[in-house]
Amino acid sequence: MREEILNQRCLRQGQVRLRRDNPLNRQIENQRQSQRIRLTRENNVIETDNSGNLTDFKNIYFQNINKGPTEICICCGGLWFSHQVRKLNFETIAQGEPNAASALFLMQKFPSEDGNYNFCATCKNAIVKKNVRKICLANGLDFPEIPDCLKGLTLIEERLIMPRLPFMTIRPLGYQGQSLLKGAVVNIPISVNNIVTSLPRSFDEAHVIQIHLRRRLEYNHDYMIDTIRPAKIMEALPFLVNTPSHNNPSGNNIPTGLLPSELNPGGQETLLDNIPVEILDYNRLVIAPGEGQRPIDIIQDNNSEELSFETIYVGQKRTCSETYSKIIRSEICRFYRRACTIPKLFYDYKKLELLQIKNSTSICLRKFSGRNRITAQNLLNENFVQNLIQHDDGYKVSSPAHWEAEKKKAIAMIRQFGLPNFFITLSAAESQWVEFLVILSKTVDSKDISEEEANSLTTQDRYRLIRSDTVTCARYFDYRYRQILKLFKDNAGIFEEHFVTNFYLRVEFQQRGSGSTFKILRHSLMSLVLLTIIFLQMVRLAT
Repeated sequence: MREEILNQRCLRQGQVRLRRDNPLNRQIENQRQSQRIRLTRENNVIETDNSGNLTDFKNIYFQNINKGPTEICICCGGLWFSHQVRKLNFETIAQGEPNAASALFLMQKFPSEDGNYNFCATCKNAIVKKNVRKICLANGLDFPEIPDCLKGLTLIEERLIMPRLPFMTIRPLGYQGQSLLKGAVVNIPISVNNIVTSLPRSFDEAHVIQIHLRRRLEYNHDYMIDTIRPAKIMEALPFLVNTPSHNNPSGNNIPTGLLPSELNPGGQETLLDNIPVEILDYNRLVIAPGEGQRPIDIIQDNNSEELSFETIYVGQKRTCSETYSKIIRSEICRFYRRACTIPKLFYDYKKLELLQIKNSTSICLRKFSGRNRITAQNLLNENFVQNLIQHDDGYKVSSPAHWEAEKKKAIAMIRQFGLPNFFITLSAAESQWVEFLVILSKTVDSKDISEEEANSLTTQDRYRLIRSDTVTCARYFDYRYRQILKLFKDNAGIFEEHFVTNFYLRVEFQQRGSGSTFKILRHSLMSLVLLTIIFLQMVRLAT
């Protein structure tokens, strides 16, 4: 019976393959696809007040880009653009939804006078279809309130009280002060007891100590250097050791308050009496809490994020069963921006990259077809693995083989559709976009300002807003260039009947950290182009 089913399936696949390979069927299918695209373009005509001159399109464009991701979905808590949210009435949701409390999770925090609430498209469709909404705050994704003992902690104070110490090489980029991650994330387990017992035995509320945090004590270079407040650390530790993410039976044994001498061997070497820091000639404490510890893979380490960023998760474990990418996307798009710090974004990026590489490796092996199948015996052969690497078959993402395929795709488009008409480069200028500074002020500082006030901001304030919410910067740049592309592709757009028929684009990040888009456009009307510029850009993309 099973063989008959397999034979019938192979027969159907063969018939589909023969039909697809028939040139006449291909031509008919291409004509149908062209007709569908033409009808879609005709239905997507932008309405203008006048005859559709350039001034009208300019006004439409600036009217659209004034809207940023500031609308809050009360179900998932995400920040969305105005065209991405839908209004639903409270009575409609309460009558037709058995779990209305989960759908209206933020109703108390963001009340509505008319009873209509904002929902993103995903949450709205799930409510209408009465399906379970997995990415919602009621599904274990809501961040708990930050207690007073954890508020105001500096970065190095956070690192000293966390059970995991993620070593990352973060370097500044450009004049705007954006950041670059170099190398991998090294996840080191540390003992909070050892850190506490290494602090001085005696201090008061106003006492500060200069801490030099190193990977190893023998190194001369410091990983972090800053002043800490021991009283602030002793205040936060009793709360954290009793949280679910620690799960430390001996956590209550961590000393708090003033440390007795028996818990601090050699304390006289680091003892800083109540003497002002400015008076001391050599006043510092050098520690390496991760020295001698074996790094743990961030994929295999359970609750690694909760243990590394407890000021974000406040010691609570995430209970959502969705995929990691969906959870991270929900956290970085949420209305409270505590998960958008630079170390947290780099940590999530590296962990997601490792998960994608791990999953892609398995998928590639399963999808391999042909006589030369890859087996476990082949992978144990060192010559076979070296042959894969030599022929670029061992790389799948951001590799020479990938960019070789992209180059062939662009050249194939020129060969099939003809020479392009335009080559356009679009770069981000966040500090010069006044309307975007208004949006950042609302998302970062929760403050509504006018464009005149945004235009009067100092350079340092503008850079601070950009560094504080890089996720919104990337989303707004993507939205802005899509609005331009929409005008290009429209049947009644700025090119009138010579609308864009085909295009090839590439988005990359500049040395200063901001995005940049390269487009090759072809219109329905052929014109003179500079082939030298286009091919130079294509060669640069492929190398």
